[in-house]
Amino acid sequence: MVAVTILIILPAIAIAMLPTLLSWMAPTLDPFADLYAVNRPIAFTFLDADGDEVGHRGAIIGKRLTLEQMPDYVPNAFIAMEDRNFYNHHGFDLRGLARALYTNWRVGHTVQGGSTITQQTVKIVFLTQARTFNRKFDELLDAGKA
Repeated sequence: MVAVTILIILPAIAIAMLPTLLSWMAPTLDPFADLYAVNRPIAFTFLDADGDEVGHRGAIIGKRLTLEQMPDYVPNAFIAMEDRNFYNHHGFDLRGLARALYTNWRVGHTVQGGSTITQQTVKIVFLTQARTFNRKFDELLDAGKA
């Protein structure tokens, strides 16, 4: 009975507690930060003497839409494409990560990342694009906190 507890029950409890443990370790995120502007390269618009646009330097980004301005299906379609389990996990998807690890191991190099929408947002806004285990670990910590 002790062996069953050690081999099955304790790891199951550890896996179930993983989101909570990661959220305790993650840094606090500012829920009021303007994510649209964070980590975005500076763009300049050049005007002539009359105030008319004559050129741009940097990324040209249009005006952002609010959710209310989008048809109802757009956010749902995005979630369906990017993270079908979005409403069933707490920022990271253990099944998705396990699938990506297995696929990468099977082909011998990285072809899948297993990231959720939350992890992708954390990577874009707070981290770098580096494909390292340290960045992925930081991404998991921050996503668990979000």
